[in-house]
Parts: sequence; structure tokens; C-alpha cells
Amino acid sequence: MMSQFQSIDPVVDQAFREFFLSYENDPQRDISRVSSVLLPPLETVALSYLFEHPSLEIARRYHKNLRLVWVDYFRNGRLRDAETFLSRVLLPIYQREQRSGTQVPKGPIYYFWAGTCLLMGELDKGFLLMHSSYSEDVRTNSPQPTPARKFVTLQFDDARQFFGPLVIMYADYLNEFLIPYRLLRPSSLTKKDFRTRFLESASPPDIIFTFTHALARLHQYNSISQYILRSDFAGQYGLNLLFDLVLVIDNAIKQRHPDSNSRHIQASELLGYLASNEGYPLKHGHLTGVVSPDVKSKGFDIVLLDLLDRVYMLPSPPKSLSLESDIAITYLIRNRGAHELSTSRVVATRLNHIAQSIFNVLFLTVDSFY
Repeated sequence: MMSQFQSIDPVVDQAFREFFLSYENDPQRDISRVSSVLLPPLETVALSYLFEHPSLEIARRYHKNLRLVWVDYFRNGRLRDAETFLSRVLLPIYQREQRSGTQVPKGPIYYFWAGTCLLMGELDKGFLLMHSSYSEDVRTNSPQPTPARKFVTLQFDDARQFFGPLVIMYADYLNEFLIPYRLLRPSSLTKKDFRTRFLESASPPDIIFTFTHALARLHQYNSISQYILRSDFAGQYGLNLLFDLVLVIDNAIKQRHPDSNSRHIQASELLGYLASNEGYPLKHGHLTGVVSPDVKSKGFDIVLLDLLDRVYMLPSPPKSLSLESDIAITYLIRNRGAHELSTSRVVATRLNHIAQSIFNVLFLTVDSFY
């Protein structure tokens, strides 16, 4: 480990040498002993120096030196110990920040903690930590794009990204939705185009974090046995996933709407604006005045199923039956997710088809406005 060690200060360096020597002399690499016995003496010296010199470079070296232990756990498949170690490393920093009122850069530790959680399937925790990493990078004026920013914008062609395999997996999953869309429109939009035109340009970054988080959750959802997904709750859970994607569309269109800064714009207006921009006869009044009343009279599942099967009679002769139906589906999911908690059998059994419709509308938004 000392061969990769980065010098900070003679006294701090000596404390690190003693820490690494004790760590390497324990063949079990017991995480409890590391946390309670080995780290405190190091932290007594190193954290005092770090808080007296809270520069980005000093913090980077401190975190990188401690990350050598994380790497050891990580490469030996001890992900839970790796995650516990990073959590333990940050704890005394939080406590000292609260006492002193001084903040030190923590972005790299958040990033590696986030990636560890994601590899363990803890998506919500992982993305919360990834967002924390990005927030730290912004606060400390770290050169962009940082690893956290590269992760959520799906920089799948960056070979230097530590958690690149996860990014490639999510980008390839996104491409599974892009291929059917390109056959519908037709469109030349690729996953790289989607990244550069939308993920790297949309603001605020919360839109992008919401999108990538929803994409990852949908990917995880599809790894669950279909026998489990036949329960009523599966429909509600799936609806929550889809609703997040619809909110991304809302915000993506709103950024390009001419009145976005002057008033609140309803989802039906935003989708109507997209349809109008594409030359579709479908209007926002059709969504609120025809589709919504049909849902009340016929039922949500029946209207949704008819739209999915392309047998629903749209208010005007459609220019693109599939894509205009997809806009109506997006509107249905938006309304249902915002106002209802009840489950849906169609959502539970046809979630991937609905997700394709919503992705079609998102890709259409990028093709139209970005």
C-alpha cells in the first residue's frame, strides 16, 4: 500500500505508515478492529491537519490514501466491509465539521461509497450518495465533469471511470428502448446523442439524477422474477417508477416552453406543446376533455390497455398513431401517479410496454427540442 501512498505532511505520513503496517499485519483485515482500533490514532493526527488545511488537494490525498483500504476490501469481494469502511471514514469528518463550522472536501469518498452501494443493489442509497458527491464537487469548484457527473450522465465511453461497467450496463439498457423508438419515428438518435444533447445539457442537474435513478430502478425491477410481480402492489410500485420518468419529461419540455418562466404549466399543456411542435393533431384539450373523461367513465386500465394496443380512438385522425398514443399514455401515467394510490393490473402486467411508450415520448422531446 505504501507504494501508492501520497505524501501529505511528515507527521501525518508517519501516522499513515503505522496505520497501514497494522492493517497489513492482520491477515483477516477485520473491519471492526480497523474501525475501533486502527483508525482513531490516525484520525487524531490526520484530521487535525486536514481541518487546518482544508484544501481540495490535501483532502484528495487524505481520501486517496484511505481508499487503498477500500480497494483491498473491494477487490476481495468484501463489498459490505468496503461500504462500512467508507461510512466509518466519513463519520468523524461529519462530527468535526459540526463542531468547527469548517467543511472539508468529501466528494471522492461519497463517490466510491455510492458505487459500492450500487454494486450491492442498494440503488436509493447509492444515488443519494452520488448526488452528495456531485454537490460536494460543485461546492468545492472541482473541475467538471467530475466522476459523479460522468456517472449520472452515462459517460459509457470513458474508460477511466471506476464504475464504468455499471454505466455501460445502464447505457445499454437505455439503448434497448431507443431501438424501437428509432423504428417508429424514424430517428437517428443514438445513446451518445441522447447523452450529449440532453443528459449533458439539461438543467438543473436534479433532472438528470432523477432520470438515471429511474432508469436504474427500472433495470433492477426487470431482474425480479415475474412470479413476484403479479401482486397488486407490483402495479403501484411500477407506477411510481414510471411517474419519475414522466416528471423528467415534464421538466424537459418545460425548459423549452416559451412561457415556462411566467406561469405554472399543466402537464397536458406541456404534452400538447410537444405534439404541436411535431405537427400532431393531438391537443392538450383532447387529453383533458376526451381522454380524462373516458378514464372516469370506462376506467383507467381499459383506456390504458386500448392505448397500448393502438385501438383507442384518438380525437383526431393521427399523424403518428403510435407516438400520439404514447403521448396520451404519458398523460395518463402523469395524472394517475399524481392523484391516485390505487393499483393497476395493466401497469403490473404491461409495465415494459408502458415504459417503452414513456421513453418514446422522452426521446421525442429530445429530438424536438434538444
